[in-house]
Amino acid sequence: MAFTSSVPSEGKSLLNVLLAKTLSELGQRVLLVDADLRKPQIHHRLGLDNLRGLSNLLTEEAIDWRELLQEVPNYPGWSVITAGRRPRSAAAAGLGAHGRDRAHVQGQRRLRPDPV
Repeated sequence: MAFTSSVPSEGKSLLNVLLAKTLSELGQRVLLVDADLRKPQIHHRLGLDNLRGLSNLLTEEAIDWRELLQEVPNYPGWSVITAGRRPRSAAAAGLGAHGRDRAHVQGQRRLRPDPV
């Protein structure tokens, strides 16, 4: 699921956190990804660090997404990938129009589960 809005401060981060918390409490495994690279909030709300995250996954070649998982304390089965440090600029991080396409394809490959 993705929650978006055209204006800031409409409660998207809060909604995501509350939904993830509820699903976790119902026994579901939850992976919450903070994709807001401009003003990430999820790590603040959950008391997690934001040193590495989605920005690293999109800009670094040799990184496994599992390395970025952070467990939410007291909520088994609830993991978070924070946004990570803000890139200097989208173009510098390779996240311009062409870079985003490349990153999306690489990200899709990385997020596929390993065959059993």
